[in-house]
Amino acid sequence: MNLGLPKLLAWLGLSRQDLPTGADSHDGSPLQRFRRADEGPCDEQYRILFDSNPVPMWVLDRNTLRFLAVNDAAIAQYGYSRDEFLHMTIRQIRQAEDVPARLAEGVSCDALCKPGLARHCRRNGTLIDVEIACYPIDFQGADATLVTATDVTHRLQAEQALRESQERYRAMFEDAVVGIFQADPERGLVRVNRTLAQLLGYASPEQMLRSVRDLDTQFLAQPERFRQMMRLLDRHGQLRGFEVQVVCRGGERKWTVFNLRAERDASGKLNSFEGMVEDITSRKAAEARVQFLAYHDPLTGLPNRVSAQDRGHQAMAAARQNGSKFALLLLDLDGFKFLNDSLGHTFGDLVLMKIAERLSSCVGPQDTVARIGGDEFLFILTGIEDESAITTAADRLLEAIKQELAIRGQSMRLTCSIGISIFPAHGDDLETLMQHADSAMYSAKRQRQNSYCFFSGEMHAQALERLNLEKNLQLALDREEFFLLFQPQMDIATGRVIGLEALLRWNQPELGLIPPGEFIRTAENSSLILRIGEWVLRTACRQAREWMDGGLLTGPVAINVSALQFQQKDFIPLVRRVLAETGLPPEYLEFEITEGLLLSSTEATAEAMRELKTMGLKLAIDDFGTGYSSLSYLKELPVSKLKIDRSFIRGVAIDADDAAITTAIIHMAHTLNLQVIAEGVENDSQFTFLRQNHCDGIQGFYFSTPLDRATLERSLRPSAESATCADLDADLDPPVCAEIP
Repeated sequence: MNLGLPKLLAWLGLSRQDLPTGADSHDGSPLQRFRRADEGPCDEQYRILFDSNPVPMWVLDRNTLRFLAVNDAAIAQYGYSRDEFLHMTIRQIRQAEDVPARLAEGVSCDALCKPGLARHCRRNGTLIDVEIACYPIDFQGADATLVTATDVTHRLQAEQALRESQERYRAMFEDAVVGIFQADPERGLVRVNRTLAQLLGYASPEQMLRSVRDLDTQFLAQPERFRQMMRLLDRHGQLRGFEVQVVCRGGERKWTVFNLRAERDASGKLNSFEGMVEDITSRKAAEARVQFLAYHDPLTGLPNRVSAQDRGHQAMAAARQNGSKFALLLLDLDGFKFLNDSLGHTFGDLVLMKIAERLSSCVGPQDTVARIGGDEFLFILTGIEDESAITTAADRLLEAIKQELAIRGQSMRLTCSIGISIFPAHGDDLETLMQHADSAMYSAKRQRQNSYCFFSGEMHAQALERLNLEKNLQLALDREEFFLLFQPQMDIATGRVIGLEALLRWNQPELGLIPPGEFIRTAENSSLILRIGEWVLRTACRQAREWMDGGLLTGPVAINVSALQFQQKDFIPLVRRVLAETGLPPEYLEFEITEGLLLSSTEATAEAMRELKTMGLKLAIDDFGTGYSSLSYLKELPVSKLKIDRSFIRGVAIDADDAAITTAIIHMAHTLNLQVIAEGVENDSQFTFLRQNHCDGIQGFYFSTPLDRATLERSLRPSAESATCADLDADLDPPVCAEIP
């Protein structure tokens, strides 16, 4: 603000026309004398106006550069007294480098007093920026200049801060690692950064701005999502985590997440918006894959057991409503275990994939074929009128299976056995129907290969056989026919033994060694699993305490706990009692639970898990990735370890999907601070893959088979604290049951 000469002239009753020609020019002739319009003297009025002006002002002798007069504002601004000012020259308030070297040689003072910005020095040494305005005048007969010096230091600092802020914003905008844009609802994109342009396949931001005119069709892939986005943005003013597909230059679509902020005009109307865009295509693909695997078998792509149960319940509800029938056909490949053991799991997987393709072609659009485990497949046939439709379907399946297979240069023919149950004739709930189909399938397998069998009351003999097995199981506890093997777990980084898994085995006097898969199911169906589970818990804890006392225990001993056992009300008291009896510290005990338990878990189950965690026990999820439909339990329940199922590990070195799934599980687990153990590691390529992808530990034949107590003790005793895979291999004496994984 300039309150200098114009205001002085107005107060003195003068106008610029009263000044001599060139008086208000910096190069014109000086004003000879201030005079009022009526030619009267005005010294007193001038002095009052000059002294009281809020703008710092002084009168400078153009020849000597001495101050002839200063006003109160100048005295306050510079800190000098009036007397000090009148003994100074302009050079004393200017920076030394600003004073021309030839000033003493007669250079005009215009070099030091010219309009514009200058840097002045106050009495205390601080520098200020001032805006100078100059007016040549005659002051008491001297050739002088009237100068105003307005302090603009803060204004310039604010302007500089604004420029720096704008520069930082520009740099952040242009160099950000995420896409950023500014847009107008009417004009479309106004500004985009390089990252966003490259994300959408454009060579530069300018090319993208030229190419993308219509936001809802050329930028976003779904016009309805764009309209929804704009409605939400207008309503809330900002939008976080809005997932939407964008259109790339070549037509490809990518999944992105938008974070938006609205800009409004004075009336509150949305007139522009800006946002950040992050590419989440890979994450969405991984989520879709995980979701797919929750309901589908990863090897064959068929629906898994969880999905089959869901579809079975749907078929039952529809049949009850319509008064119709549906059938379950349980198919099991004949002799597949021998093929798998003799030719290897990888070859067996290829066989299962081929079989799945054939079976998929045998069902109608309303029917379901699912792989529910191993070499078992389940068919749900809906809307059947009579048994002829079922037999036709069964014959078609038998024929499809027995067609010649050619895999890796080997030709073979397989057969299968099919058990059939019909709703409502053979049961009014899905579990019963499944059990009856299973009984019919075993009956077909016993009769002859490549056949099917309907469930009927004539299968009483099979029920008696199962009862006989159940009786033998009851006697097995009394006769002490059960024993435990222990399979070590290895830390990948160090090669040290970090834990043991206790594995239950049954040596039946007449039948010999019975694999767990043949009696655990019967034990669970008959509730004998509760007694057996207690025996395993007590035996494992007692053995672990002995090893701890002998300095051999290098990690926790893991025990598999069935869902039925875990859900018993007295399970927690039993654990406390066994720990107290054996004296085993709880940190040396780990429970492995299945995803099936979590699928059917209640708040009581969750509370039991939290109580076990509070006691100091460790909880691990066994066979992770084989059918659970939600991952929320990983953050809600107190698990500390995931054991990746062997079905994924088997193909990590040769199958991209298995590798991707395993890598995703490891990364996800580590993100949630969970330890990861890979099960079924059998060869060096699998081990190398797991080590490169930072898996924490392994369990499997590559490291060690299940060992009996004596063999394990011989291996660990030389140096319990540093027992490694090499120690186990050096003293390995496989027990009689080592071939049972």
